[in-house]
Amino acid sequence: MMMYFVMARHNDARAIIDYYGLKKDMSGCPFTIFMTHDVVLCISGEGRINAAAATAYVLTRWGKDGLLIHLGPAGVADSAIYPYVISDDREVVYQEMLYKQPPFVHEGMLEDSEGVSAFLAAARFLPLKQIMVLRIGMPVNEGILLWLETICAALRPFGMTSFPISMWKKERGSIQ
Repeated sequence: MMMYFVMARHNDARAIIDYYGLKKDMSGCPFTIFMTHDVVLCISGEGRINAAAATAYVLTRWGKDGLLIHLGPAGVADSAIYPYVISDDREVVYQEMLYKQPPFVHEGMLEDSEGVSAFLAAARFLPLKQIMVLRIGMPVNEGILLWLETICAALRPFGMTSFPISMWKKERGSIQ
């Protein structure tokens, strides 16, 4: 199962690029993309429209079998926030709290227009269990990435593991 990261700034993404050994995609994308065979990282730029557009671009290009993580800095140092409510001046969204977080990640409420926009864009492509908005006030570290990998592995049995019948007919012949 794929892990899709959407982040606003390259400096915040550097640790993920290094950890996974991501290579820059040179295919002329509208966003800066780094990737390997199972991790895609998109640098969206700041703002709600960039967050929504980058999320839609990534999920349209690479498919729906994965965990979308909109990751960004938190205003509080040395903590990570996995919010159950994300709001801005127009919308309120409720993130499904399916995953037990490690001790350094806290639940909470978050006012974040980029998070709301990315969440709403992702919800058009993915089931809610495959969308995560996460804010961190520390550098991205191996503990956070291992936690996200564990979540991704837990989702694998629930992902699209086989073609729907309509795709099977188109790709493999007809069912008699």
